[in-house]
Amino acid sequence: PTPTPPIFIAGESDRAIDLAARQGDYLFINADEPEKTAALVQKVKKLASDRYGRQIKVAMSAFAIVREHTAEAQARLEAIYRSADQQQIKYFQEQIDPNVVAHNKLDISQTIEANLGLSAQLVGDRYTIIQRLKEYEAVGVDLIVLKFESMLEDTIRFHKLVISEYTQQNSLIAL
Repeated sequence: PTPTPPIFIAGESDRAIDLAARQGDYLFINADEPEKTAALVQKVKKLASDRYGRQIKVAMSAFAIVREHTAEAQARLEAIYRSADQQQIKYFQEQIDPNVVAHNKLDISQTIEANLGLSAQLVGDRYTIIQRLKEYEAVGVDLIVLKFESMLEDTIRFHKLVISEYTQQNSLIAL
């Protein structure tokens, strides 16, 4: 049999959750606090199992800043906030659809990064990031799609500081 690519259904509305539970391989959600994420994960996994007799995974979008020291990562985040284009942020806020579930979670600090990625709070040193990844794994997140400010440099740094150590301890990151 020819393998098929996994089907990601993005959204947090009841309709998106039902569609993902019924036909998706993954529900793709925006970042949020682990406690809030847990409720969403439980909801879709229970619905898939109970109503449709199937299993589903949950993937989450997140933005990460990792540095040798947490103070360095926090300083980089503050620099991003300071350099944010306020006109672009205002425009974005005017354009968002208030009926989209994720948009109802926004505060000004989240509008500088798409898909609420900063809500995951993956900002800090390797130990901070690894602890946070463990929290998401514990609540049932199966995959995290990471975004970085500099895709090349930050991806290499993330691999060096986090992935190599995390994969020795946990299953969320499978290479």
